[in-house]
Amino acid sequence: MGRDRPRLTTAVAVVPVVFLAVFFAYPVATVLWRGLGDDGLEPVRSVLGSGRTRDAIRFTVWQAALSTVLTLAVALPGAAAVAHASARTRRRLRAAVTIPFVLPTILVAGAFTELFTRFGLDDGPVRLRHTVWAILLAHVFFNYAVVVRTVIARILNNEPAYSVVHKSNSAELALGYLADHAVDLVLLATPPGFRPSHIDEAVAAGKHVFAEKPACVDPAGYHTCLK
Repeated sequence: MGRDRPRLTTAVAVVPVVFLAVFFAYPVATVLWRGLGDDGLEPVRSVLGSGRTRDAIRFTVWQAALSTVLTLAVALPGAAAVAHASARTRRRLRAAVTIPFVLPTILVAGAFTELFTRFGLDDGPVRLRHTVWAILLAHVFFNYAVVVRTVIARILNNEPAYSVVHKSNSAELALGYLADHAVDLVLLATPPGFRPSHIDEAVAAGKHVFAEKPACVDPAGYHTCLK
């Protein structure tokens, strides 16, 4: 059975790949090719070789790099503080910092515009409206939650005391519910860093498994889930 699994995985993967190739890739490629007309790729080369395109690429690269640095500088201290808060406080803070990420973009843009107007930042000694600084602020605002939640997960997964607690919970789970023949299905809501080992234990005990997302946080956990 183990030797046939790679073949079965390949066979299953072929179906969606062929479907996407026939019903997505081919039609899109055909539309693009016909849209280029008799000139072929010359219009593409002309656009990519223009000075405006090069300026746009340069602006995008340095602005994205600076946004990343600023977001990390702002979010890392917050992530450390949240990670070492009590469990109840940590849950509330993680939910709170996620709010900016899920807000509609148009709502955030309107809020930023109103703030600039109210505090005189759209026209005056300090002008932010329609500047790169407004873009950087927006990126920090949206990406703060991503950095905080990602870093918190890594901090907690590497925290010895936290690890001991959840390893003991894992042992209790294995010796208790997993050993109960009346239990057919296990729902795992444990921290993502420990979830692959919990999935492995539950499957080994012959249980059906449902797990919260993400099932894992690194390649090693991914391979554990696939076994």
